[in-house]
Amino acid sequence: MSNFSFTKLQLDGAYLIEYFSAGDNRGGFSKSFEKDIYKEAGIDFSLYETFISVSAKNVIRGLHFQTRNPQAKLVSVPKRKVYDVIVDLRPESPTFKKWEGYELSDQNHKALYVPRGFAHGFASLEDGTLMMYQCDGAYDKETDTGIRFDDPEIGINWPVEEGKDIHSQRDLGLMSFLEYIKTGGWGYCKYKSVILNNIFAIPGLGWQHENCISYRSSRLYWYTDGKGTVLKRLYCLCLN
Repeated sequence: MSNFSFTKLQLDGAYLIEYFSAGDNRGGFSKSFEKDIYKEAGIDFSLYETFISVSAKNVIRGLHFQTRNPQAKLVSVPKRKVYDVIVDLRPESPTFKKWEGYELSDQNHKALYVPRGFAHGFASLEDGTLMMYQCDGAYDKETDTGIRFDDPEIGINWPVEEGKDIHSQRDLGLMSFLEYIKTGGWGYCKYKSVILNNIFAIPGLGWQHENCISYRSSRLYWYTDGKGTVLKRLYCLCLN
């Protein structure tokens, strides 16, 4: 029962997985996760909780993530079919702001491993679609948030006819990618001022930095062009 295949995606750390499945005249049997098999493939995943959603056709959910203690996720579809999307929101990543989408269904027996630091969403392609989310890490209601599905900076091509898509009011009120950048991203904070290679800079005007435990420590900064493209990364001394 170890017939799993793992395909590394262009987004670093993400995998498309084809899991074990067998069938006969009685029906079918599938196995989507085994800790040791995943570990051998380079995925150290500790299952903490599992969610299942039910969606009508043309429902789009996402793009979701939580800013404090982000979860890694394994997503699969026990029933029907989705177009599943992940977005790399890690500012230090060479594929920052890039997205990929894949069809997951009860027929192709595929799953996606979504690393920490990614946003996730999907479009339901059939009525009665079941999506299963297996999560490494606890759900954090206070910092559970997301970016709008139709954000122009990310530019996802959803396979749903315009005007027929269905959303929750919460998802329609999610922030834009540029708002995400301005807030500092994954657990990132803003300090009043910093000395950066003898240049004075204000984080709120473009410089962002990692969450500082102490006031005086070397931390990575990056500078964006205001549209999410990282132009420069270097270390600095944070002063408050």
